[in-house]
Amino acid sequence: MQLEIARTPDPTRYTWTITYDGNAGRQVRPYELVVRDAAHGVFATDEKNGVVLEARLIGGALYTEFDVGDARLLLREMLQGHGTLDESISFEFVVASRRAVDPSGDPAMVTSVPPNTVQRATLRRVR
Repeated sequence: MQLEIARTPDPTRYTWTITYDGNAGRQVRPYELVVRDAAHGVFATDEKNGVVLEARLIGGALYTEFDVGDARLLLREMLQGHGTLDESISFEFVVASRRAVDPSGDPAMVTSVPPNTVQRATLRRVR
């Protein structure tokens, strides 16, 4: 996995290109990070295909939650060691079924959506 971030002529947008290279082959995803309201931590990821995912900066991490088909996905991205030689971005991707489990027997009260997959990656700057 590789991430390339760069400024664009629009100060509210940054290229956010993710490249995956693995068993499924090479996939390049040319997204843009959109700054909606930096002071309030409001961002979005524009997938450049009509899909725009809203995101929030909370406690130093950028969170995005969205549904695809029967799956609910939660993405957490966090910059660590900013400006140091150990600077990195950690990613955590949690996937759950949108079909809720109702352990209490009362769906009006609480439903549970247990995760079934977690993917983690830490990306470090290439110098």
